[in-house]
Amino acid sequence: MAKTAVKSSKAPAKATPLKAEPVKTTKAKAKPAKAKTAGMATTKAASTKAKAAPAAKAPAGKTPAKAVAQKIATTKLSPGKTKLVKRLPRATTDLDQIKADFDEFGYGLIKDCLSPLQVSEIRERMIEQARLEIPHQGLKEAPAPQRLRFLPNKGRIFTDLILQPQVTEMMRHGFRGLEFCMSSMAGTMTTAGAPGQMIHCDQTTLPGPVPDAWVNNAIYMISEFTDANGGTRVVPGSHKSPPPQITRTADGGYATYEGETTVIEGEPGTTFVFDGRLWHGAGEPKVSGRIAIVAFYVIPVLRQAENYTACLHDAVYDRLSREQREMLGFKRASTLNYIEPLRDGGRGNTDTPMPYTPALSADGNLRPGA
Repeated sequence: MAKTAVKSSKAPAKATPLKAEPVKTTKAKAKPAKAKTAGMATTKAASTKAKAAPAAKAPAGKTPAKAVAQKIATTKLSPGKTKLVKRLPRATTDLDQIKADFDEFGYGLIKDCLSPLQVSEIRERMIEQARLEIPHQGLKEAPAPQRLRFLPNKGRIFTDLILQPQVTEMMRHGFRGLEFCMSSMAGTMTTAGAPGQMIHCDQTTLPGPVPDAWVNNAIYMISEFTDANGGTRVVPGSHKSPPPQITRTADGGYATYEGETTVIEGEPGTTFVFDGRLWHGAGEPKVSGRIAIVAFYVIPVLRQAENYTACLHDAVYDRLSREQREMLGFKRASTLNYIEPLRDGGRGNTDTPMPYTPALSADGNLRPGA
């Protein structure tokens, strides 16, 4: 099993990566491609390819790379502008370090976030669910990549992740004191040859720019993440920059950032947490087998990607704690998100529960559906 790590982007002409920690360099180049769906998904429609590049020599008169204590990588944010990054995040159990990485680079890696037993059970459950969803949804073969939507409805092993301690703490940090809830929890399974994603940031779904993160993410690595199987590519530090420009191409597709990226790698059980403003995109898998759970979080005034108040199965709702229900959106958000029960004892707001109130008549008789 490979050691949890990240692969840095291509070094500039005047920098050399440390020999003690060799760094594989990549340069992502976006391909125009026709978008399949509207909204956020359209910004992820184009595939990309990674290209290896040799490390450059150290500049004359500078300290040799082997004497430098940290890795050197570059992040090209726009033509003619290069940002020097002295190190890149590595997986750790130290939440203080992960928070510091999150603030500086826009992401961090939680080591051993899931136990080996959890990883094994989740992987087995996801593979089973994915296999059975193909005929259930009337498909002849699995789409590439295959998505497993509404995971809280598909097993206790997934509802256990709703309040996963380290991830919840990192989301508190990322939202800077703002209330937040889970927007979606979905599984993803990739196969060789599936298209990668164009570089994007998830906060571009907002109607305008805001100074803070209103969107944050966590990706649980259920299998190993590598460059070969399409590990997520990021532009470190880009959460401090405006979103990447996404333009329409002549053939009706989309094109975006074509600069250098860092490939996120990690062992199963690692969780990749990142700011919703970070420029990122799934890589193009050359081999099959990458399995992940993507947990997407938003502030409650934003609409959730998965409407749990409407679609959460009754049996699942009944067994959830108040705190788990609130994370799925059952708490009122200021003057928004009032939930009136559909029947006596039905689901409603956790903080300001309302009674079931049908249409009433003056003679005292209930008039359901009037």
